[in-house]
Amino acid sequence: MKSLLAVRIDGTELSPEEARSLWQEFSAHLDEHTLDFAGFAKKKGWVSIKPEHRAGRALLVVDSGQAPNKPQPPNKPQPPNKPQPPNKPQPPNKPHAPNKPPTKPQPAPKRAAPQSTGAQRPQRKKPG
Repeated sequence: MKSLLAVRIDGTELSPEEARSLWQEFSAHLDEHTLDFAGFAKKKGWVSIKPEHRAGRALLVVDSGQAPNKPQPPNKPQPPNKPQPPNKPQPPNKPHAPNKPPTKPQPAPKRAAPQSTGAQRPQRKKPG
């Protein structure tokens, strides 16, 4: 029968006995330090540890930081650079009109306050 507790360190699964021992140590740490996964990993010299549930088993997934780098996919060859069309010449900048001062924006004219016609608004009836 397969154990319900498992540990995988850098992708390699530990034996059931080693897994049970590590689970006991992990549980004891969490009894004293609630949800301190990072603290346990640091205490063991690992990068991270996280509990998961997979295929009906409790699994501790450990990244020790010691695993060899995963092989990288081969680089795709880059297509050769296409020649760019020559730049179009830009028209010369128009010179500013000589002896003409720059224009300032003019403030908007002020509006007159609305005049009262003396008429009153009808009062609303209160319900009830």
